[in-house]
Amino acid sequence: MRKKIIIILALILSLNVTAMTAYAAPKTMPDGGTFDAEFYAETYPDVKAAVGTNEADLYNHYLQYGKAEGRKAVADTVTTVNTTKTSKQKVSTTSSKTSVTASDKNESTDTLVWIPTNGGKKYHTKSSCSNMKNPDHVSLKTAIAKGFTPCKKCY
Repeated sequence: MRKKIIIILALILSLNVTAMTAYAAPKTMPDGGTFDAEFYAETYPDVKAAVGTNEADLYNHYLQYGKAEGRKAVADTVTTVNTTKTSKQKVSTTSSKTSVTASDKNESTDTLVWIPTNGGKKYHTKSSCSNMKNPDHVSLKTAIAKGFTPCKKCY
């Protein structure tokens, strides 16, 4: 009888557990960009099927194709949960959700853009935009520092 009660309680407890996906913290890549390989692979199963789960391969895909396709390198929101005990030993849980704004995302990921090597003062999301020949792949901060402004077609 005791065994049955334990099994029933275990079953009830397992039904009350909520599944959550937790990703590893985004990583700063050698070129200065921020990337979460686990998030990218799980969010885009087509990419995972094509290139696998190797971090370098996933990041290379993001740089070459994903960014231009509007894919995300990291999750848009961060959810934190704080659990504390009050003086009456009750457990209270606080959840807060913070959105990452476009400007925060650009600063934290150091977005890479394409700039022309011969003439032109616009930066682009695609290397093929405006028929550029041999464009440079630089950080957004570098492009802005050099006086480049966003392309009206890309942005």
